[in-house]
Amino acid sequence: AFQGTQMKYLVITGGNRGLGLACINAFLQCSLFSDWQVICGTRSIEAGGNASKLDPQRVRLVELDVLDVVSIKRAADEVAKIAPDGIDCLINNAGVLDGESLFETNVDGVMDVTEAFLPTMNEGATWLVTSSSAGTRLMASLPESDSSYLLSPNLTLPGLRERVKVLAGRDEVDNYALTKLACNCYTQLLARSNPKLLVKAVSPGFTKTGMCDNYTGKRQPKSASLGATVFVEAMFGVGEGKSGIFLKQNSATGTPLDEASTILTDWLT
Repeated sequence: AFQGTQMKYLVITGGNRGLGLACINAFLQCSLFSDWQVICGTRSIEAGGNASKLDPQRVRLVELDVLDVVSIKRAADEVAKIAPDGIDCLINNAGVLDGESLFETNVDGVMDVTEAFLPTMNEGATWLVTSSSAGTRLMASLPESDSSYLLSPNLTLPGLRERVKVLAGRDEVDNYALTKLACNCYTQLLARSNPKLLVKAVSPGFTKTGMCDNYTGKRQPKSASLGATVFVEAMFGVGEGKSGIFLKQNSATGTPLDEASTILTDWLT
């Protein structure tokens, strides 16, 4: 199965359950992905069993804990050995809804993984982060002084981190939404500083995964497999060849997969 140089590699974090698992599956089902291999980062090899079961020939596991920079660095070194010619896609999907490690997982984890894997990414490679319209809605609700600062082409990484800290101290700001807003701004920063990569944020929409087990509201979540179509669309569909964009899985719950629709939207909606 491993034919050396013409093989392309996709690395994903948080690929062993929920949306990440559905994402790997969606790519494996895609004919345009037939010459690709998947490397799934998982906190422990045992925990990653679900992912490798999807296709033991094409999915391999690497131990990677997004909260631990030593673990991330070790994973990047291991991936460089598996894919000596570089990787062609990095998907930052590991994320949580709340809890003490919310910012560390959803924001720092994405930045740390990206920093470690950037040197392994080939020219023209795709970088994706699992985001949410909660982030674009929050951006639209902020005072203009904040949104214009965050959406400025001159935004720096230290500037982004500083402003996120300030916003986190405001009562009216939802912290999960803020982590996704931070990912959206980071996407734009990364796109500007890496013109040879295709950098995009994707929103699967409200999907039925372990993350919303405790949800008691009226919204009906869509299936993880429907939400995961956004990743394939970002790479091979409406997002193909584009960078610095936000894509959103736009289908209602229950939509058949072959009718799934992904749209490009604004950073501030």
